Amino acid sequence: MKRRIILAILVIFAVFAFFGLISAFSLKKAYTSSQKVIGAAKLQDLDAAKAYLHDAKRDFKAAKTSLIVFTP
Repeated sequence: MKRRIILAILVIFAVFAFFGLISAFSLKKAYTSSQKVIGAAKLQDLDAAKAYLHDAKRDFKAAKTSLIVFTP
């Protein structure tokens, strides 16, 4: 009985760790995309900023869907 409880806790921890890593990588990708937007805006390259903004929006949506596991 005690082994089952420990095994269940380890499985739950592994699942949350897996989704945590996926979320962290998604958020890092979104952060780098937003940094590209800032760089293009500083150079006043509006076409590139618009394209990077579209990519950043897509990356933040992906991060939001990967974070749904942690919402109550």
